[in-house]
Amino acid sequence: MKQHSVYSFYPIAQQVGSVVDDLLSKGLNDFFGGQMIHNTMPSANISEDDKSITLQLAAPGLNKQDFKILFEKGILTVSASKEESKSEIVENITRKEFNYSTFKRSFQMPDYIDSDQFQASYENGILKISVPKKIEIKQEKQIEIL
Repeated sequence: MKQHSVYSFYPIAQQVGSVVDDLLSKGLNDFFGGQMIHNTMPSANISEDDKSITLQLAAPGLNKQDFKILFEKGILTVSASKEESKSEIVENITRKEFNYSTFKRSFQMPDYIDSDQFQASYENGILKISVPKKIEIKQEKQIEIL
């Protein structure tokens, strides 16, 4: 029985298909052997009690200097970027790699916060931002009918 010429290319077609699948599923960064640009969206926990609102972002591997926190027109925006590079020289072969991580998240804040009193800290990979609520002094006043 004579084998059709297309069948002889079948293993090559599988390999090409595998490469294309890897490229589409992992993207160019992973396909070429490393993370050149890494965009992440850190998980966020938001809690509120009688006195304040607290936002916690899971962002391990960063330093507090990597963060930028802005509050403008009722929107709290947290962003971070970090660039790392590695260089290795072994017997006339130089290998350089870099990794650039970045993210940006925005949160609509309620009107009843005291936007002059934000506090932020970064510890054990968790960025914590707290803002107290405005203190409303309610003075009861009886209105006399004339």
